[in-house]
Amino acid sequence: MKERILTAIVLLAVVVGVLFFDPTGWGVRVLAVSALVAASVELARLIKSQPIAFSIFTSILTGLFGFTIFQDVSPLLISIGCFLLLIRKEEQNVIRPALGASLLLSGMSIAFLKLSLAKSGAFPLILTAAIPIWAGDTAAIFAGKAFGKHKLAPSISPNKTWEGSIANLLAAVGAAAALGYFLKYPMDKMLLLGVSCGVLGQVGDLFESYLKRQAGVKDSGNLLPGHGGVFDRLDSLLMTAPFSYWILSSFLK
Repeated sequence: MKERILTAIVLLAVVVGVLFFDPTGWGVRVLAVSALVAASVELARLIKSQPIAFSIFTSILTGLFGFTIFQDVSPLLISIGCFLLLIRKEEQNVIRPALGASLLLSGMSIAFLKLSLAKSGAFPLILTAAIPIWAGDTAAIFAGKAFGKHKLAPSISPNKTWEGSIANLLAAVGAAAALGYFLKYPMDKMLLLGVSCGVLGQVGDLFESYLKRQAGVKDSGNLLPGHGGVFDRLDSLLMTAPFSYWILSSFLK
């Protein structure tokens, strides 16, 4: 537990530092790209056991998402980086899942990076997108332990319950509404953001749980002591980031 708390404190200090005290924006870029490359490597190892159709589907879907919607070269650059990293360290049959994984994460990460850099006043938009997810996750843990009786997806994640899932959604919507009130953002858009975080955040978490169960591992990696891998910490945020960016950019310039 001490190790987990210490890691969380260090991560929080780094994130707050680059978001609030780096006027150049390069700290955010370096941190985001480093985290996404690490998460892509972890995801590539997780989907190694999946059929080839899985990687083909994710590659095509996220490649189109990244290039056509955001018109950004980041997916290509990150994919090449992950591809080269894994081809040097792993056996040949990891190349296909490595490419699929890097495309999957880098396609979604474009919005993540844009959210990190875009600001309204002094409050980073990435926190606007992340706080509802954190609130939902926290509420789900406490509600699941206190009231959880009905399993949500026992074959994928045995500890998750419908009671915890509902608490997650309500807390995410509540946190988004509170942010909207204090930051004077349009309440209808913030409620939509809360629903998106509450639903898609859980989808992202279940998706990673499914991949870990198929791979027979507890965590996606061991880079973060007490927390597992980088993908363990980013699964919900990456799933919701494109939609959060779309919602927030609709009223913030």
